[in-house]
Amino acid sequence: MGKQRRANGEGSIAQIRDGRWRARLRYEDPITGFSDRAELHGRTRADALDKLNALKARLGRGESGRPQRASLREFLEYWLTNVAKPSLRHSTYRLYSSIVTHHVLSTRLANVQLLRLTAAMIQHVIVGGGATATPRTRELALVILRRALSQAVQMRLIGSNPTVGVSRPRVERKEMQVLTPAQVRTLLVAATADRLHALYWLAIHTGLRQGELLGLQWDDLDLRTGTLQVVRQLDQHTMTLEPTKSRTSRRAIPLGAGTLEVLRAHRERMEAEGHLGASVFCTPHGDALRASNLTRRSFKPLLRRAGLPNVRFHDLRHTAATLMLAAGTHPKIVSERLGHATVTIAMDIYQHALPSLQREAAEDVERLLSEGRTNGGQFGGQRPDKAVDRNEETPPKSLFDGVLDGSGCWTRTSDPLINSQLLYQLS
Repeated sequence: MGKQRRANGEGSIAQIRDGRWRARLRYEDPITGFSDRAELHGRTRADALDKLNALKARLGRGESGRPQRASLREFLEYWLTNVAKPSLRHSTYRLYSSIVTHHVLSTRLANVQLLRLTAAMIQHVIVGGGATATPRTRELALVILRRALSQAVQMRLIGSNPTVGVSRPRVERKEMQVLTPAQVRTLLVAATADRLHALYWLAIHTGLRQGELLGLQWDDLDLRTGTLQVVRQLDQHTMTLEPTKSRTSRRAIPLGAGTLEVLRAHRERMEAEGHLGASVFCTPHGDALRASNLTRRSFKPLLRRAGLPNVRFHDLRHTAATLMLAAGTHPKIVSERLGHATVTIAMDIYQHALPSLQREAAEDVERLLSEGRTNGGQFGGQRPDKAVDRNEETPPKSLFDGVLDGSGCWTRTSDPLINSQLLYQLS
């Protein structure tokens, strides 16, 4: 009688020279879809058979066939290539890849099997005494590792995420540098003759990120309606345009009359240079602006000429937010103009500007209550000195005109047509 062939996926068991029993199984990994072969050993045939049956059960549940052998290095390399790269922006992927390569895979954790990873290991090597990176880098490494291992849990490679029990390192947040209204006036005056004057004006008056400014296209600007659409940014690694950071980063920003005048003058300048192409801001040769060149050749020399502090270009965004809050703009509106995911981000970052708003709120409540007493208990009446003749309104050229030029007095009121807050000049 001929030898009966085994069915596909059945596996084999045989005794090897050292007396142990070996079970082998060829299978298709349900996670990667690749063909693989497992080799399991036991002291007895029954031990090897138990391990073989356990492997078949895992495969039947859609789990990986080799979680015991998969190391953290193998999984992170797989995760970066197949999960992170297709789903993240180029710049974010480069950050993730760099952090993983230099601060996770370069450590003793790299060759630890996924199932053997513990919170204590990660706490020591990534966050605690075994780590050599800066606190901020350690924090990033932990955040990225947590995200990657969450994917491992979803793929059923591990039962739970070991980073859940790891405490983040304490990171000292650097106090941001913002320019005062007087310093902003000095900066804008000094930049008047600069071919990129409009770029600095927009940075101050809109709070756009540097990449958003450098990726701005003329099609994104409607100088007739006074609206700027933020839909893309310039990737400094590839020097190509890519979508903005998130859904909330894509936004429409109303522009003041002063900003429109500056942009029209800039358009005329670009037309005279022969560079009235797609990009609003470009080099004298018409090429895309590199952030490093902008900082080194234009922004830093401008600060030195104006005698201003050596702030970063990104601090212009912080300055814009601080000015808006100082002008009485609601934090929700500030958050929307900056493209933050939630208003809490703006309130957390710019809490240094909020105490004055707290004082104003307290004074407003006291004034309202005192008005109620003087008006016979009728609250909400408009004070005579707050009355505004709509026929004599003169809207500000800029959101910060009352702040930057030191003149005029502005009040904030609701506009029923756009269901938002607008500034009006008091008579």
